[in-house]
Amino acid sequence: MLLFSTIKLSEELFLKFPVLTFIFLVLIVHFVYRYGYRKMAPTVESGVLVMALSVFALFLLPVLTMSPFLKWVAGMTVFIIWFYLAFNLLQAFIQAEWSLHDRVNQVALGSWVVGTAMTALLLDQAEHTLHGFIVFLSIIAVILWIGYLKMIMRWFVVFIEQKAKLPVHGNLLLAAVSTQSIVLLIEELFDSALPIGIYQILIFWGLLCYALAVIFIAIYWLSRQRQCHVATWSNSYGLLHGAMAISALAMFNTQAFSSDLANIAWWWALIVFILFEGMEIFRAIVRVQSRGLRRGLFVYSTSQWTRIFTFGMLYAATLAYYGQQFSENHFILMIVNEGKYVLVVLLALEVILAWRRAAQAGMVVDADNLSH
Repeated sequence: MLLFSTIKLSEELFLKFPVLTFIFLVLIVHFVYRYGYRKMAPTVESGVLVMALSVFALFLLPVLTMSPFLKWVAGMTVFIIWFYLAFNLLQAFIQAEWSLHDRVNQVALGSWVVGTAMTALLLDQAEHTLHGFIVFLSIIAVILWIGYLKMIMRWFVVFIEQKAKLPVHGNLLLAAVSTQSIVLLIEELFDSALPIGIYQILIFWGLLCYALAVIFIAIYWLSRQRQCHVATWSNSYGLLHGAMAISALAMFNTQAFSSDLANIAWWWALIVFILFEGMEIFRAIVRVQSRGLRRGLFVYSTSQWTRIFTFGMLYAATLAYYGQQFSENHFILMIVNEGKYVLVVLLALEVILAWRRAAQAGMVVDADNLSH
């Protein structure tokens, strides 16, 4: 009762003083950044944090609550976090703490394309009066996407030339995810104003990037069977189902392809999700056996935010799938009704792990740096 009263009071204050509410949110994020995230070394992959939060706010929050105020707060908070992380990363780039000459950074930059596009999409739904700024942020996302695709195409060529010697992990699938996020953003901004052929070309390109990424990942792993082990793979491999889930969502939203093809994409994502997360359970058991419960499961890694994004994207695609004609399917109904609670638990756990990690003195090696 106290919580609802506080939300109601906050909403009334917001309606009277929206600028002060925004400033208050900035102060909260600044406090967390200064006494938490600032202690952690900036990485290009940090864009996955924005990806996860924006997807949660876009697709999970409306299911949990219909409050426009909370949607506005979520939108503004995600944008502020995006700004702080982007500023932190840009500052580190200027100080030569990271470089785009690094092939791993080139691939991971896709997280910022997705994060920026999803943030713009969230702002458009949360605060329509910021249309001019939303368009500006969308332009930034498109420019980043074009530059990212150029780097990825060059990466593909180098991978082939060096005969699969470049290190590969799941972030390669960001080429597909970034393309489909741009599709979702364009669809939100232009709706039916654009020819359907544009959506078809972009979605097909995203699917092609997905296929190439899967092929290159398979080649890399098959050529290094002795060095690669499922217990050490990166959390980013969850994009194997997350990338297809966002492709299915793009098909559902734009209706650029037949519903049958969109349904196939959704089922592909679901099957890969079941297979992959089954392997994740095995991976967790192996890590606990080798490192203990705390270091095996409860160690923070930036790439863990990818899991929240992929779970959230599959849930969003399932909502779209459910919205067609499958309301009587009990399995789909179970995902729709119970999936949101799983995501809430995952997000809460990740926030706790991130804060505990940030509270530790000095720099600690990221958990994914222990993998290949």
